[in-house]
Amino acid sequence: MIDRDPDLEDIRRAFLKYVESFHSKHEYTCDPEALAKSLGIRVRKGDSNQAIKHPTTGERLILIDETVAPNRFKFTIWHELSHHLFDMAEIDNIQAGELAVYLREHTFQNLETRQKIEDDFCDQAAATLLIPTPILKKVKNKNGYSPLTVLEFMERTGASAQASLARLVYSENTNVHGLVIDKTGRILYSIAHGEKRKKYPVGSGFKLESNHPLITDKYKPLEEERFEAYIPFKGGKRKWKSKVVAAANSNCNRIVALFLDAYPHHCSNDVKQLSLF
Repeated sequence: MIDRDPDLEDIRRAFLKYVESFHSKHEYTCDPEALAKSLGIRVRKGDSNQAIKHPTTGERLILIDETVAPNRFKFTIWHELSHHLFDMAEIDNIQAGELAVYLREHTFQNLETRQKIEDDFCDQAAATLLIPTPILKKVKNKNGYSPLTVLEFMERTGASAQASLARLVYSENTNVHGLVIDKTGRILYSIAHGEKRKKYPVGSGFKLESNHPLITDKYKPLEEERFEAYIPFKGGKRKWKSKVVAAANSNCNRIVALFLDAYPHHCSNDVKQLSLF
């Protein structure tokens, strides 16, 4: 892999490379339960979501909370299966179990930090499995790096807006702040990616100011809107104006927005002149 112990980004990339290779070998199946069964992993209902490995027998199990919403069910199984794949990953010079060892070394035995990082990795892996590479390539070739790609992922696979946005964002190294917003202007999910932007997360669980262009613009379903606006960081202390490409789904109850350094090449240079605050 590399001539030094891997850092966290190396671990993430190696894991996702393994997940991609693994899924390809299984013909990009969209049935996580059947795939788990083929690996000898039982899937059962429980009172929480867990990936469990028996300490002595090595038997692997996935527990899925009975209360998981139907639209989250498949992603949840993929996520828990990804925890097992993280432990099983063999890629380049990495042997099974070594990614977990490297992660443990990086987190200095801090269990909470280690679990959070692994959960983040497994969210990315689950998005990769839920929206397989053939679909990713086909939809990106059609729509480009666009919120329309995110919305089509949702339509084709049943993935959530959050998983669909993550799949697009992590598919390349573009500097981007990506947001999922509901019709009330509440930010449900955000992601900061790329060397320039990843250090400055937007946050989630708060409402945009009422005059922000993201919610004052009149969206037409499944049509791209382009304008410039300030990135709505939680707390509002940082001022960073950015180009924005946004679109609403067919029900206009979800808005997906990409804050970018430059408009994607398939967009025109015509920019809406909206009031900025």
